[in-house]
Amino acid sequence: MRDIVACPRDCYDTCFLRIYEKSGKYFIEHLDIPYGFKIGCPRASKDFDRTFSKKRILYPQLANPKGTNKFRRIDWKTALELLTSKLKDVLDNYGPDKVLVIDYAGNRGLLIRYFSKRLWFYLRASFTNYNLCDYAGYFGIKLHYGSSYGANIRDVRNSKLFIY
Repeated sequence: MRDIVACPRDCYDTCFLRIYEKSGKYFIEHLDIPYGFKIGCPRASKDFDRTFSKKRILYPQLANPKGTNKFRRIDWKTALELLTSKLKDVLDNYGPDKVLVIDYAGNRGLLIRYFSKRLWFYLRASFTNYNLCDYAGYFGIKLHYGSSYGANIRDVRNSKLFIY
């Protein structure tokens, strides 16, 4: 079975790919389409390698002892209890402004990106202004083109030349 998908990475390229499985392995075929790009970033081109790697972390790990770069597997219940107790400790002893949320759409999609914000807003946690990387791209495009909204896909499809 072959599926055409857009790369899930959060960038401006919107690469289109054909994903397929053969003999138990997954492959990416880069599509040459009139809009979007062939895959250009090495990060996304290695997604399958990371997804199916024997080194992929599938379960919670606890540093043991802390600072030694040695980890041991713990169960999900213990991991969630540890996480909630640490979060509660910070909230009780230092205040909600000491909880800094750093999140981006990334490869999670819009629904999941905003779903967790309900918790962080309820706790009154601190947020970045999203300028760690998004704003730099937005500002650069805005400086260059006068706006950052991008090109209409119908215009891209019918264009004979792009000047960047």
